[in-house]
Amino acid sequence: MTRTPSISLLSLPVEMLVEIISKSNSDTKTLLLVCRTLRDIVYSMPSMWSSIHIRPQQIMSTSKGASFLSKRLERTRSYPINVTIRVDQSADTQVDLWPTVALHRTHVRTLDISTDTVIRAGTVLHSVLLHPTPAVLPELRELFLRPDDDEDSTDERRPLDPEMLLTRIGMIFPALTSLALPLFPSCIPYLESSLPSLRTLVLDGTGSWSCGYPGVYQIARFLLHTPNLETFWCKEHGVFTHEAVDVPCYTPSPPYGSVIVNVPVSLARLTRMAVTVPGIGADLLHLIDAPLLEDLQMDGTRCDEYYGREVAWVEWFPGLLTAALAKLAPRAPALRRLAIIDAYMPRDTWEWLLGCDEVRAIPFPQLDSIALHCLQKNKGVVSNDFDNALLKTYSTWGRLILSRFAYLGSSSPLHGNLTSNSINHVVGFRNQTEIFL
Repeated sequence: MTRTPSISLLSLPVEMLVEIISKSNSDTKTLLLVCRTLRDIVYSMPSMWSSIHIRPQQIMSTSKGASFLSKRLERTRSYPINVTIRVDQSADTQVDLWPTVALHRTHVRTLDISTDTVIRAGTVLHSVLLHPTPAVLPELRELFLRPDDDEDSTDERRPLDPEMLLTRIGMIFPALTSLALPLFPSCIPYLESSLPSLRTLVLDGTGSWSCGYPGVYQIARFLLHTPNLETFWCKEHGVFTHEAVDVPCYTPSPPYGSVIVNVPVSLARLTRMAVTVPGIGADLLHLIDAPLLEDLQMDGTRCDEYYGREVAWVEWFPGLLTAALAKLAPRAPALRRLAIIDAYMPRDTWEWLLGCDEVRAIPFPQLDSIALHCLQKNKGVVSNDFDNALLKTYSTWGRLILSRFAYLGSSSPLHGNLTSNSINHVVGFRNQTEIFL
């Protein structure tokens, strides 16, 4: 039996070793301890040093941290740099390490700032953007701002609020493609210029029940400056707003300037959208024009942490969803995929969506996939009207041809033999439908 000669890993060409290391997801520190040869190769690879993490421990020991950081940055050469800054009450919010990073600002591609409060996030932003001199990051592609809470929030605009510091974001980050901000009033800026390169916008307020939420006007005005937006996520903890949505325009209140937002706001390149309903998310469906929108997620999941229970639905919540979809339908004719999570609509709304209503036209004629998740039999005083009887009606009268239907993770009215019979009805009439239960 002929034995295959063994090959030492270190006998491979350096180029091949570099490729293996770059795809191994191995910890840099571990690789440095293997042997001198591997250590020299790792030191020569800019990609292994391109993730910069500034943590409270480094901030509290600035001199040691600056020396370590400088050496690491030198090894990145001109490779794109990803910077993560984490600051909490244990550390000084003045990020004295940033000037060391700023020497390489033309290579910073990602900036991720996590803090415990909005005030601290604003102070960090001030250090990054304005201290010791105003900074421009010409190649920054991704900006993530993640304060845990807005406990210091007041009705007055504060000079260190991110909202104030980010008004010139289009000029400071001219190549920005992805932006994530908390859905707090103090964090949604009133932009002075457009963000033509922005493709993804995330406004997430699901992490804290104690904070206020920006009004529809504040978000709509921001969207005016994102003409090339493709993906939009807007989720908040609050259940509903008190603003009128069926209006031709939104007019600001002092001290927020005089820009009037005409409705609908054009998002000509938007293809994916995820919102919480009811609430600001549903309100936004009233005021956008998205002719290329293909994917819509409507998420009713919320947990009232203060009271230790889920937020109950009341009688008029389902009607808010119906009204939002009715307003969106003529402005989003390309919608193909609809996902609904723990949100509820009346039976006649479902019949309208599925084309079972002979009088009303199908609202989204291109819709070919519906996914329903985490539906309960009842939520508060609202019942889940998506049941076997609805499926039978669809299989008999439905004019909308679905290629995929999913009903998952739900304590649903679909059960026993009735489920099988209903599905058989659907399959018999729509023999190309994929069904997931």
